[in-house]
Amino acid sequence: MASGRPDGVIVATPNQMHVENGLQAIAAGMPALIEKPIADDIAGGVRLVEAAEKAGVPLLTGHHRRHNPMIQRAKAIIGEGRLGQIVTVHGFFWLMKPDDYFDLSWRREIGAGPVLLNLIHDIDLLRYLCGEVEAVQAFQSNAVRNYPRR
Repeated sequence: MASGRPDGVIVATPNQMHVENGLQAIAAGMPALIEKPIADDIAGGVRLVEAAEKAGVPLLTGHHRRHNPMIQRAKAIIGEGRLGQIVTVHGFFWLMKPDDYFDLSWRREIGAGPVLLNLIHDIDLLRYLCGEVEAVQAFQSNAVRNYPRR
């Protein structure tokens, strides 16, 4: 930054660092694309978004799947009413990552793992296609890998 100011920054650090790094970008007045999830908990996300709004610094998170042509077509079909009025969605998310996925220690810590790194895309698509989520029922287990959980 000493040799010239970039137009923005990309924050692609471990999830647990997104809020801290995002706040640094905001303090520098630097627009930021923050890798998803924008924070590893709700309080951090609220703090980050409120700081950006107060400072007038743009923040963006990368939900790229919305731009897939298949998703755009699904959005058009839903928007045209061809499926009728969608009033509920029942979804399952099944995921198995290979053991070497967890070789990076931060992926085993609270605030990381496949739910925050991968499920977030599916939740974004459900919101994009069907509207805001009103209720969720879920459970988690660390029985297989035995990593920490909240």
